[in-house]
Amino acid sequence: MKLTSLLATAAVTLAAAVSAATAAPADQAGAVRADLTQLQSDITKAHDTLLADLGKITADIGGGRDALKADILAFRSDRGSLVGAVKADLQQLKSDVKAARDAKVDPGDLKTLAQSVRDLAKSDRADVQQAVQNARDAVKSVRGSAPPKS
Repeated sequence: MKLTSLLATAAVTLAAAVSAATAAPADQAGAVRADLTQLQSDITKAHDTLLADLGKITADIGGGRDALKADILAFRSDRGSLVGAVKADLQQLKSDVKAARDAKVDPGDLKTLAQSVRDLAKSDRADVQQAVQNARDAVKSVRGSAPPKS
């Protein structure tokens, strides 16, 4: 009787392990796909928010020093929190990619999604850098035209 229950338990355990092993690559691929989607969403959010902040800085150049200072502080705060979210997404993605590689997941369609996220990040980063440079130039022009303090 003990042998029969032991064999039945072993059979159930083996069946569960086999189904988990075949489901693991799909789960890992799904996790990587979800990470890439989240990363793409956070990159887009950071891009849109930071461009809006930088546009406000440029628009408020004539609004006085206090308005400009508040805009710059808002940009720095948003940049810190949004870049932190993107970095957290990247860490999670690295972890899930390692698990997917260990599970021998076929990288086929994940490569195209990863490349599209990489291209989006590169484009958005260039947009933000250009906007930062424009805001810097505008702030410098205000500093240069300000009357000297006595």
